[in-house]
Amino acid sequence: MDFQRLVLLAGLALVLMLLWQSWLSYDTPPTTAGQKTVAADRTTTETAKNVELMDKGDIPSVPSTPATSPSTPSAAPSVPRTVVESAQRVVVETDLLRVEIDTQGGDLRVLELLTYPVRVDEPEQPFRLLSDIGSDLFLVQSGLLGSGRELPNHHTLFRPERLAYRLGTNDSVTAT
Repeated sequence: MDFQRLVLLAGLALVLMLLWQSWLSYDTPPTTAGQKTVAADRTTTETAKNVELMDKGDIPSVPSTPATSPSTPSAAPSVPRTVVESAQRVVVETDLLRVEIDTQGGDLRVLELLTYPVRVDEPEQPFRLLSDIGSDLFLVQSGLLGSGRELPNHHTLFRPERLAYRLGTNDSVTAT
């Protein structure tokens, strides 16, 4: 009886596999070898154009440090502080967040969670999610890449109306 069950399960598995293969061949459109090479060439060309549009000095270099064993935390090498080029800062503060936006490129440079402290015993010190100084360099950059015309990127200098915005609990912002 067990042998019959084993044969039936093997036959069911074979039928399911054949059904799966026929469904895949029915569902996916056939491609020719010429279409695959054209798509690969187009992707390579677009990547090369995007690399040409980016400046090589945009990405800060990572300092090389020798590897240390995890059992000796006191022997950890000191990492030099990284400072990113900046212009004026626009400070936006809500009941939950404090954000510093750089006018050069509109980058988010500092983001603090005001209601989430770093430690429970220090509730006044908010958790810093983004930072543009120190060894923990986290920032958000944006910009557009285009061909043939100059578009705003992370080097564009913006002029704000004010340098500080405060949004209360009952306030709202409408974007137009």
